[in-house]
Amino acid sequence: MKKSERLNLELAFLSNKVVFQLQDLMTTFDISKRTALRDVAALEELGLPLYSEVGPGGGYKITQHRSMIPIYFNNQEVSAIFFALKALKNLSSTPFSQSYPRITDKLMASLSPSQQATVRMMQGAVHYYTGASISHPQFLNDFLTIILETRPAEILCPVRWGAKTVEIQAFELLYRNGIWFCEAVLLSSKEWVTLRIDQVEAFKLIKEPPTVFDRSQLHKLKQHYEKTHHDIAFYCLLTQKGAEKFEKNHYPNMHLRMLGEQYELYGGYNKDEYEYMIEYLLSFGAEVKVQSPPALQQGYIAKLKILVSNYE
Repeated sequence: MKKSERLNLELAFLSNKVVFQLQDLMTTFDISKRTALRDVAALEELGLPLYSEVGPGGGYKITQHRSMIPIYFNNQEVSAIFFALKALKNLSSTPFSQSYPRITDKLMASLSPSQQATVRMMQGAVHYYTGASISHPQFLNDFLTIILETRPAEILCPVRWGAKTVEIQAFELLYRNGIWFCEAVLLSSKEWVTLRIDQVEAFKLIKEPPTVFDRSQLHKLKQHYEKTHHDIAFYCLLTQKGAEKFEKNHYPNMHLRMLGEQYELYGGYNKDEYEYMIEYLLSFGAEVKVQSPPALQQGYIAKLKILVSNYE
């Protein structure tokens, strides 16, 4: 019997026990004391909450014991779960990077030999390609923690902000094109900001935090920001190919609708996002025609002339 199969059976064997002896595993699964000790360590790594008790009646006690209701997945569902895990690993940096191998081990140990074979075959036959993380932000887990615990923090902002220390309350994490961002509110000014986490140079929890916002209040602040910040309306025409490109890469301040036989890309942007809007629209190539505002159209045409001049 393979170790993964044995561990799965041992988990089932211990599911209705509060205490057990090493001898229980040795007898039930016909293994040596050394193997039983290794299995106990492996079960603990897989998440079984236990501790050892010394003395004549010693053994192991399982804490936080609760009955487990089995959930059964068919082969297609199992393959989908492992495919998703494999796809997430390709992000390189996530708040849960260290958990993926453990999750994979736990799931694999719960499968039958035939399902394990199916998963291995799938992993060799299906590949997921995506852009790797451009950077590895050192405070990604810290940002996730303060979001889940609704706690503020003090951070050292990037140089472009003057390398100053500010107090923030984070709302959510975003991942786009290989970069992790965090949407947050500055507690001193109530200003809504989007931070590149890899550019945050220092992070610490506030020992005596001021009054914090709850999730609903943060959501209202974000909604207000989106309505007032993107105050310059824009309109563009897209071809069918352009609409497909839009579906693969767009932002909350951008929308798409049918306009006759064409598509219209519309929304709003802030003056600080002018240069980025031009770069974004250039990514559509010949599939876009900028309609308004005139300043965006003129900036777009000027950029095209620069590109063409490279070949003159």
